[in-house]
Amino acid sequence: MPLYPLIGMIGCVVLTFVLRLQAFNLSHYAAFCLEKVLRGELACKLVKLSLGELQRMGSGVLVKVIQDDVKSLHIFVADSMPLYMRAVLMPLATMALLFSLDWRHWRCWFLVPWCWCWLGVAPVKCSNVITRRGSK
Repeated sequence: MPLYPLIGMIGCVVLTFVLRLQAFNLSHYAAFCLEKVLRGELACKLVKLSLGELQRMGSGVLVKVIQDDVKSLHIFVADSMPLYMRAVLMPLATMALLFSLDWRHWRCWFLVPWCWCWLGVAPVKCSNVITRRGSK
């Protein structure tokens, strides 16, 4: 019956959205915790500096380090980490699904990525050799 695959597909789509939302929530929580720790450590370091050293550095540098640099780390941790994990896990999950559908061709699942890497790298190496010969 086509009803069971349809229900499974809808369930997978809903699960994908829920897991993606959870991943972004968790990464933002981790980023906020990292900001809190970094700003606390920076404040402890600033307390230990002398007043003359703080005046020499200037308030603009201190604000830049405490606010802007820590904020740029937040953007990296909160937004790009789930995307990186998705880029790594989706091909692995696809390979596992394809392997479970047709396990008899298991050699192909390991050979195909290496062939594509070799085909992508070989022209670059050859063009590099050609340009070196032409420049002599």
